[in-house]
Amino acid sequence: VSLLEYAQLAADNDSTVLIYGETGVGKGVLARWIHERSDRSGKPFVEVNCSSLRGDLLSSELFGHAKGSFTSAVSDREGLVEVADRGTLFLDEIGDMDMAVQAQFLKVIEEKSYRRVGETNVRHSNFRLICATNRDLQKEAEEGVFRKDLFFRINVLPLFISPLARGASDIPGLVAYFFEDMGLEAGSLDPSVMQVLTSYPWPGNIREMKNVLERAVLLARGEPLLLEHLPGISPAPGTAPTASSGGVKSLHDVEEEYIASVIKQCGGDMHRASDLLGVSRATLYRKMKRLKD
Repeated sequence: VSLLEYAQLAADNDSTVLIYGETGVGKGVLARWIHERSDRSGKPFVEVNCSSLRGDLLSSELFGHAKGSFTSAVSDREGLVEVADRGTLFLDEIGDMDMAVQAQFLKVIEEKSYRRVGETNVRHSNFRLICATNRDLQKEAEEGVFRKDLFFRINVLPLFISPLARGASDIPGLVAYFFEDMGLEAGSLDPSVMQVLTSYPWPGNIREMKNVLERAVLLARGEPLLLEHLPGISPAPGTAPTASSGGVKSLHDVEEEYIASVIKQCGGDMHRASDLLGVSRATLYRKMKRLKD
């Protein structure tokens, strides 16, 4: 079962999700993907980075505060738990949350109720919770560094994201997601382009892929993406087919043979062939000329 199939399972129900993965692998992207395919998709997706705020600052950010509750509280302020009502609350790097705030948040999960800092009025919020971490929370819970009771409450549906270099099978789905986010379709993507995308090691993980695809779309100027629109992107050594790799065909040869087979299938009808390939006739002629050069 692929990661995106597990993610779809998470989108189809309202259980709490805990996403594990190294920094940069796209935990936030996956969390938003789940939200956008859930019944709460039309409601807020609220992200909180627990590693950037500590103690009372994080507590105030989550729960809000009443005017005068501390020196800089010059007015009432709603917390992000309140903003996420009927939507999704995404707590990134929850392993960095202080123990005191962990205790407060445990009650919020259990009762869906909370109080703003400096206020006695009990408020309620119906949010779906997704958490993410780059740490081994089970080990930290056993060592007393992370609350066991909170760990058990958030570890309902764990998802594990591998770096893209080890998760090539997930790349086509991610490409489709980013294309959809840009209002495009990945169905007509040139096979040679997808082959390069799946064999490239992606040292920058999801962030690098997103930037590369956005740049490629700009370079393509409305035309289908080609290898020439991926400057600086090449497969990892030993993963890309080359002309001299013991009978394995190069990307150039694969693309040329694929286009030739489609044209033959269409009886030489270039209009029909371009439709099947998902490109304009001008692009098809240009690709044929480039492959012959």
